[in-house]
Amino acid sequence: MEESEARYREVEAGRPIADLMNNPLIQTLKASEAKLLADYSELSKKFGEGHPRIIQIKQEMAATRGKIEAEMGVVKQTIKNEYNMARSQEGNLKKALEEQKNVTQDQGDVGIQYRVLLRDVETNRALYENMLKSLKATMATENVPATNIRLVYPALIPEAPMYPRKFRTLLLAAGLGLFLGVILALALEGLDTTIKTPEDVESFLEIPNLAMIPHIETSADSGESPELVVLHGHQPLPAEAYRALRTSILFASPGQAPRSLLVTSTMPMEGKTLTTANLATAMAKAEGDLLLIDADMRRPTLHQVLQVPREPG
Repeated sequence: MEESEARYREVEAGRPIADLMNNPLIQTLKASEAKLLADYSELSKKFGEGHPRIIQIKQEMAATRGKIEAEMGVVKQTIKNEYNMARSQEGNLKKALEEQKNVTQDQGDVGIQYRVLLRDVETNRALYENMLKSLKATMATENVPATNIRLVYPALIPEAPMYPRKFRTLLLAAGLGLFLGVILALALEGLDTTIKTPEDVESFLEIPNLAMIPHIETSADSGESPELVVLHGHQPLPAEAYRALRTSILFASPGQAPRSLLVTSTMPMEGKTLTTANLATAMAKAEGDLLLIDADMRRPTLHQVLQVPREPG
């Protein structure tokens, strides 16, 4: 196969090979071509290109070259056919080899299956022999007369149920419930991150606590705005808390009190308007001139608390 492939590659590459050089017909044609070429060289010295003999020699040379090319084509085709046949034989051999491998593997699998079945047969035979011995022993004891039976320990009727033990179960349940309750309470306490005291504010948020504002009753019993506890003074405790908030803000920054202050919240309805109005009132009483801007573009309510027109803004 390798030799045929090498010859085929040389023929495809156009290189001369022994089959072409040693072909008798090609050698004869080449000799004839060489003789015609010698005659042409000799006659061309005497006659011109249009001489009949010169023309005849050229025609014979062309015919000889054509025969040489044709014969070389036949040799090349023969080499190619041999190469294709060798490839086909190689493919058939590979296929036969794979089939033989599959047959060998199948035989190996069959051998393994046979050994497994043989082991099962031997195991079943051993079980059968044991069962047969037990059956013979049982049949032999059936004919033996029964021996005398005597009572050694009489059975006693229990006075109380053995299971379940209710008292122990209740104690275990109570202890386990108490333990799980304590664990759950500690876990909830550890997971609780809500702010309940001023110390929680400083611990979680790491900012100082300015003031504690108590709950304000906003039920209106007169025409005045019940939210302005600092202005009316009808709830002294919240009013004092807002004044303490004002003092904390004024002394929050060293040197000079802040000139602008923003009041906001994380959620709606947390008391922004109430805090803003009372803080502004407390600062206006202490400082004098003050500008209060309601920057709530969706639900402005400061004009209602202060009882002033909403327009022009």
